[in-house]
Amino acid sequence: MRHFHRSPLLLRTDALEESLARLAYLIERGRPLGYLSGPAGVGKSTALWLLADEVRTPGRKVVQLSAAGMSGRTLLLALTAELGLGRSSQLMPDRQDLLLEYLVGMSATRESAVILLDDFDMADESCQGLMSSMLRRLAPTETRVSLIAAVTEPSASACGRSRADLVVQLTPWTLHETAKYALGVINRRNRNSTASVCLIDDPGLRALHESSAGIPGRLERILELSQLGCEALEESRLTAEMVWAASQELFPHHASYSRTPPLRPVEA
Repeated sequence: MRHFHRSPLLLRTDALEESLARLAYLIERGRPLGYLSGPAGVGKSTALWLLADEVRTPGRKVVQLSAAGMSGRTLLLALTAELGLGRSSQLMPDRQDLLLEYLVGMSATRESAVILLDDFDMADESCQGLMSSMLRRLAPTETRVSLIAAVTEPSASACGRSRADLVVQLTPWTLHETAKYALGVINRRNRNSTASVCLIDDPGLRALHESSAGIPGRLERILELSQLGCEALEESRLTAEMVWAASQELFPHHASYSRTPPLRPVEA
């Protein structure tokens, strides 16, 4: 079963909170289709995990899956397994009918369902076609089933951007958000480490933001490698040069360093 991975990045930015609130509102209204979009590493998987925690209530089924590499058959097997339906020996058409009957039957008991699919644009066409077909067949009913699909670009999905009830775009972190996260990570590492304390200066924070382009997943990897380098060199300060060296090792084709605005004071 391809349950998607939860990233350790949990900085609850204002933009993330707004995105979660909008998606939760779509689910509360029982609307069928929403997209959570943004570049790779921006935090879509984490956002889906947080959303699942917020909307999971009695009477609402929440299914979380990664659709990366899935075919329609694989997704159908995964959905019915998650909902406790059917046997693996059932034919696919029968299994699809069983799933639709189950979802439609929820309306009689005032239940609802939320399907959270990460990496939906990395599924094959049969997987996307299956979800599109299911949404069409459920549309005339009173069933409250919401599909939230995480994609890099909504137009890449077979469900089609024009049919979505809501498209939420996750954006990279600001310089201030990068600094807040980095300082928190560094302070925790210093408290838990037996090695010498390693701090980061303002140029180092600016380099971290620029080298990662504010993408949380990229930022996390650069910061981790930079800290390891700082400890290996037995330095007390993580400098911009160390950050850029780590960035070039991890992402050798990224743009070079340029001047950025000064940081505001940041609480760790």
